[in-house]
Amino acid sequence: MFCNGAFVGRSDSGYAPFGFDLTDFLNYGQANTIAVRVDASYGDGWFYEGAGIYRHVWLTKVDTLHLGKWETVVRTEVQPGGATLNLSTIVENTGTSKENCRVRWQILDQAGQAVATSESAPAEIPMDGSQNFSATVKLVHPAIWSLEHPALYYAVASVETDGKVRDRDSVSFGVRTLAWDLDKGFQLNDKKTWLQGTCNHQDHAGVGAAVPDRLQAFRLEVLKGMGCNAIRTSHNIPTPELIEACDRLGVLVLCETRIMSSSDEGLAQLSTMIRRFRNHPSIFLWSMGNEEWALQQDAAGPRVIHGMQQRTHELDPTRLCTAAVNGSYDKALAPTLDVMGFNYNLSQIDQYHKNHPKQLLVGTETASAVFTRGIYTNDKLRNWVSSYDVVYPDTSVDFGQAWWNFYSSRPWLSGGFAWTGFDYRGEPSPYGWPSVSSQFGIVDTCGFPKDAYFVIRRGGIMSRSCIYFRTGTGQEKKGKKSSSKQNVIWIVWNFSLTGRASDRKRSFHNTIRNGK
Repeated sequence: MFCNGAFVGRSDSGYAPFGFDLTDFLNYGQANTIAVRVDASYGDGWFYEGAGIYRHVWLTKVDTLHLGKWETVVRTEVQPGGATLNLSTIVENTGTSKENCRVRWQILDQAGQAVATSESAPAEIPMDGSQNFSATVKLVHPAIWSLEHPALYYAVASVETDGKVRDRDSVSFGVRTLAWDLDKGFQLNDKKTWLQGTCNHQDHAGVGAAVPDRLQAFRLEVLKGMGCNAIRTSHNIPTPELIEACDRLGVLVLCETRIMSSSDEGLAQLSTMIRRFRNHPSIFLWSMGNEEWALQQDAAGPRVIHGMQQRTHELDPTRLCTAAVNGSYDKALAPTLDVMGFNYNLSQIDQYHKNHPKQLLVGTETASAVFTRGIYTNDKLRNWVSSYDVVYPDTSVDFGQAWWNFYSSRPWLSGGFAWTGFDYRGEPSPYGWPSVSSQFGIVDTCGFPKDAYFVIRRGGIMSRSCIYFRTGTGQEKKGKKSSSKQNVIWIVWNFSLTGRASDRKRSFHNTIRNGK
């Protein structure tokens, strides 16, 4: 980034937020030019990552005495009939003399009404120094944040000197509890909560990676419509507007950093993610990364994970850590995790659980739909994949009903995250070029549901059985075309192609002739 022709700084991540102090580079009282050069020629992902500026950019003006960036924290302790809020923040003094100040907090409910206030003791901050401030406050009969009723509160922190407000910040938070049990799995507000989640990349049809704020909420609304109650931010630090939408809509978040590393850069990105999002009630678990083959197998893996988890717990002692591991389960990295995260490999989970009975477990990436919306036959030339769960090209992933039947019979697994909620650009599968998109999603890139969506919504995978009807020529089972003008009604039971209506002796005709 450049300001008035002078180099100011650079960032090597397309996901981690960053900022630069422009104070020394500005022409005061005159026009200023800020230039940003983006080089997306080297992408570190195997999926479409976008190019250019695809997240919000803010120009912020602050007093020399101001609140530290993402340093205002609210931690809740729930008790019968109430909750204690532990409030803290850091105030920085970049002025030329010492300052004496205090911090006042005002707690607002979702309607904007003040429900509690508190203040810190005054303290002196030296020039170019900083100071921690803290206070506590109690809420009586607070509204609890839950998936069904995602009640939010707001903590407004104000820095004051001699009765004058020098800086102010507002952070949203929720009152709720998180717990993990070796036998019962994940619990939200002391209630067993099955994770019926999806992994999602950040792009959408028509806008690429520059997703408008309202579209973030729309995508969540589509997923919630089929019963999805959690998302995993695969495989990067998410945009804050997505997390804010999860807070409002009642969707849990497995928040993932991009780099699995205890290097200075890796820990800096991780620390930024934790600081930015630790107040959000929707986030229930931090992910240290995804499918790092070398670290999963090498002796360095446990040391890296230990360093990352230690930093995470320093910044946020209220949540645990996981990582998405897709192999080498007998190596040292997996048992090092607070919560072991499984990617696929259903056949290995029971044995791992037997070998590590004292470790918490979750499914970080579990299954895929691999369908083309509205298509009922395979056609490699057209990059089509049949919407029938049992008619698909060769692939290495597990499929919907198999993974959920497995996980739902093992409460200690807590549930998991299907790959993926939405189709996404890049990683074309199961076909390569000229296909440019994955077909893993339960919803296509535009947000239109595939057939599997309706089966899941009716409970065909996650709860009770479901029957699905569609007409065809009678050749779909073998993926063939037919010139027959006679249509056949096929029955799909729990999304498994079982046969024609006449074979099941139902009370309707098995064929349709002349529109009758």
